[in-house]
Amino acid sequence: MSRKIGEPIDLHDPWQEIRVTSWKFFDESIEELGYRQCLFRGQSDSEWGLRTSLDRSFDTNQKIIMSAKGKERTFAKKNHENYLIKSFQKNANMYLEFLPPTKKKLEWLAIMQHYGAPTRLLDVTLSPHIAAFFALESGVGDSSVFAIRHTELQKNNKLFISKSNYTKTQEAIFNDKEWFVSVFNPEYGNERLFMQQGLFLVPSRIDSAFDNLLKDYQDFADNDVCIKYIIPAELRLSGLERLKNMNITSATLFPGIDGFSKSLKFQVLETIQSQRLLE
Repeated sequence: MSRKIGEPIDLHDPWQEIRVTSWKFFDESIEELGYRQCLFRGQSDSEWGLRTSLDRSFDTNQKIIMSAKGKERTFAKKNHENYLIKSFQKNANMYLEFLPPTKKKLEWLAIMQHYGAPTRLLDVTLSPHIAAFFALESGVGDSSVFAIRHTELQKNNKLFISKSNYTKTQEAIFNDKEWFVSVFNPEYGNERLFMQQGLFLVPSRIDSAFDNLLKDYQDFADNDVCIKYIIPAELRLSGLERLKNMNITSATLFPGIDGFSKSLKFQVLETIQSQRLLE
């Protein structure tokens, strides 16, 4: 390899792009891909890459500082992440009854992610259809569904993680010495995560773009590590109607009054559809 593991890339994005021409094409493509080998993530804007909420938070704060000071600031990102975790751990007992042991950082990050705190975790799902819902539920332009082969990640982690750390992957994530992406299924789940068939991808470094880490895997992989399906705007309406027929809606993916309230967002579309049936 000419590029060392973890080095920045200035090549094209480390995924193949496929434009979806119909929902039948989408289903057939996913089936051919071998969806049980993949984890999926839907995003409402096809221009977006894969970024964690922590990475986006640093970017937002950098822009605020730039606007006020006229210059960028260098963040000690690991220190900031540790502060966020400790702050959440210190105050969570005021709001939550059941909490994991302090040393289980990934379990804490999963809880933080659930309640909207910025973390290094990237939400993914086992279901391509649930990912499609998250791609379509907001926005009006082209959206995307990423398919990431977890089998390639796990196979190549044996190359990327030193033997001494491979059996302690959770600890290796925070030691800043390894370059890898791990699949994480938390012990302390919740109803929403269960309904969404959710898991997390966890980068071992927060000082390197998620895309860089995926590129490392692609260099060693036998198959495409990541495929990005572009869903054109004209398929949004039919996609939402199709998913509703599968009982994939905000009401089912977000149990409780929050999910039901979110589902009312598309009431106008459903009313129009009902009127068509009556005509």
